[in-house]
Amino acid sequence: MGFELECGSPAGVRCVELAEKHAAELAATADHYDRESSFPYPHWSQMQRSGLLAAPVPAELGGLGVTAVHDIVVAVNRLARGDAAVAIGAAMHLTSFWYFARLFAAPPSFDGPAFTARLRLLLRRCARGHVVSCVAISEHNTVLGRPNTVAEPVSGGYRVSGRKAFCTNSPVATLFLSLVRVDGGEGRQRLGFAVVPRETAGLTVVDNWDALGMRGSGSGEVVFDGCLLPAEMVVAAGEVGELPAGVLPLVTVAVTVLSAAFLGIAEQAQSLVTAALARRHATGSAVRTLVGDNEIDLAASRAVVGRVATLLDAALRPGAAPTDDELTGLMSEVQCASMAVKRAAVAVVDRALTASGGSGYLSANPLSRLYRDVRAGPFMQPFSALQAAEYIGRVRLGLPDAEMTPSASIPR
Repeated sequence: MGFELECGSPAGVRCVELAEKHAAELAATADHYDRESSFPYPHWSQMQRSGLLAAPVPAELGGLGVTAVHDIVVAVNRLARGDAAVAIGAAMHLTSFWYFARLFAAPPSFDGPAFTARLRLLLRRCARGHVVSCVAISEHNTVLGRPNTVAEPVSGGYRVSGRKAFCTNSPVATLFLSLVRVDGGEGRQRLGFAVVPRETAGLTVVDNWDALGMRGSGSGEVVFDGCLLPAEMVVAAGEVGELPAGVLPLVTVAVTVLSAAFLGIAEQAQSLVTAALARRHATGSAVRTLVGDNEIDLAASRAVVGRVATLLDAALRPGAAPTDDELTGLMSEVQCASMAVKRAAVAVVDRALTASGGSGYLSANPLSRLYRDVRAGPFMQPFSALQAAEYIGRVRLGLPDAEMTPSASIPR
């Protein structure tokens, strides 16, 4: 693939080298973990030891010092070619620590030295391979902006109670980043974030992940049963039901990096089917057309995800202060890219399966796993496939922000 995504910074190049090394190891075991629906603990330990999971940590704190979103996009793209179930978990972890590193470089004015010291410790622990983050935000029977998980004020902090779903890489996570409803008293509630260490009393990781695809992702449920947290571990972020502008830098990056994983699935499907066709030494015009259509979709997908990653790096560069309107517009661009890449990825894998002549339908063929894994893309939040176009249209028409709508809810 001569025109694949590439990064230019020395730190990014090193990060991608590590991702490609891990991808080769992941590819050798991906079918096993998919078939067993088990979690690949050894690979996560290897990524911790190699330093890949500490890529966004500043070099002075022991990480690789990757600051560019584009570089993280490329690394996750490569990792997904080995095993997308691992790549989506790595994407969420890397995005979290990209954001922590961003806060460390420019701490919020309302926090101060104590906040910076906590971040420094967290980043150092990540660099030493002691931290894996899990993004625990989704819940059954509610929308993303209206969590049922509640952070109730108590003496010295908060008591967090609720149940989260689709908690990718939860089996190995040491830190859970959760969306909560913060009780502000007098009937007033706000949307907030809670950071819950794994050792917190009342936290339970439930081993109940059983899905069509991404079977090695460990995306089961996490229960918070009266977890007591210090006050600084819970932060109000905005109004319940809305997507606050303050969290858009994190959300836009997370969505873009995840998109790269689905591009990686599509690229791997194309690589597998073209290799198989080459071994046959003969292909009809219909098969050549399928392969050609895949190349068109892959070229467009690389262009759109590369462009939006570059836009993010420009808008979120150190010292930049994008307005709320600019962040909202950027979120719309990110959603356009995300939906374009995920739709194309589904189409590419489907054509690859068709071009395989039926062999790809067999469980022993990796194409059958890719066919199931790629279907996870449209369900990734925010926004779901049912919600994204409405949001994009609203932004383009200059209409007021809509609340997170019921179309994004996850039935139990």
